[in-house]
Amino acid sequence: MNVEDKLGLQHHFNWIIDVLLGSEHAHQRQIIYCGIKLGNILFNLTAQK
Repeated sequence: MNVEDKLGLQHHFNWIIDVLLGSEHAHQRQIIYCGIKLGNILFNLTAQK
C-alpha cells in the first residue's frame, strides 16, 4: 500500500466492520471460513474528494 498520509482511526474501524459484515454474510449462508487474517483481506482504497 502506498499511502502518503496515515489513515485515521475511523478508517481502521470501518475496515474491521467491513470484514465482520462479510463474515456474517458468509455465516448466514452456512459458510464457515477459518482463515481470516490480514494476508487474506483485499483492500481497495479510493481517493475521497
